[in-house]
Amino acid sequence: MILLSKSHQSINKLRCFFEIFEKNNMAGKIFKLEEISGLKLDSLDKDNTVVIIPIGILEYHAHHLPYGTDLFINNAVTEGITKGINKANPKLDLILYPNIPLGVFGIENLAPSKFSEIGSFVISSENMTKVLVEIGSKFGQFKFKNIVFVSFHGAPDHCKSINKASDILNRKNKMNTFPLMSYLFFPLFFGGKFIPEFEKEIKRKFTDAERKGILHFVHAELVETSILLYLKPGLVNPIYKNLKPVVYDYEKMFDEIQKLDDWDGYVGVPSLSKKEIGKAVLKVINRKSTSLVQDFINNKDFQKIKRYPDGLI
Repeated sequence: MILLSKSHQSINKLRCFFEIFEKNNMAGKIFKLEEISGLKLDSLDKDNTVVIIPIGILEYHAHHLPYGTDLFINNAVTEGITKGINKANPKLDLILYPNIPLGVFGIENLAPSKFSEIGSFVISSENMTKVLVEIGSKFGQFKFKNIVFVSFHGAPDHCKSINKASDILNRKNKMNTFPLMSYLFFPLFFGGKFIPEFEKEIKRKFTDAERKGILHFVHAELVETSILLYLKPGLVNPIYKNLKPVVYDYEKMFDEIQKLDDWDGYVGVPSLSKKEIGKAVLKVINRKSTSLVQDFINNKDFQKIKRYPDGLI
């Protein structure tokens, strides 16, 4: 008991030291969780800290893109958000959790019979939700309240899993949890609302073919291939330039892909991909993502905003 008491006294002294040090020197910093100590984590102002948790699936992306496509894009979006929020809120602390390489529903599930020996590294919706709830609950146990989940993977079941985890943490753990991409996918990629902003970044008008290609954003197509050409050009197989369009209305996509004699695992128009398009789209994604997270920090009510994939299927 005496040893335990002395140990607690030592920890309390260290905690007090770190609290004073953090308040004077470290406020408004970006912390990678794997690089800080428990004492430093404990010393942060829990009400003035946002935890950012990126989730990057390892998914099959046809023959021309790597498994880490969504993960690489997610890393870039997360980096853009943390820098943007840090600049807008210089006194706010940000904890960056390591990218979680998990996800739900790989593209091969659109036609399982065609991909019996290759595919994505996925887990069930139930397990995805459970993992995020357990990680989020740990932060809740440590008195942190604000969490942002970031995931570029747009499979409806994947996003539903993240939405459910956020709802559970908010309801049962009394936390403030925000599934960012569920509020971004609809306005960004459905209906072409932000095509003018993409064009503003690229400083030219898209051709009709490019515009249609962007509107057919599904998987390993113009948008994702263009972003990878910008982020990781050495990982993009140049065969993308010769790939034929695979384009269907969303409601017909599942049935039509089953009819194809050969399907490489992409949906869209990858042949029109360009590095400059990827750079422009990523800039807009980062700007819109930062704005949404800023609204979350400012306690905006998102109840009336349509959340992906609600109403899609």
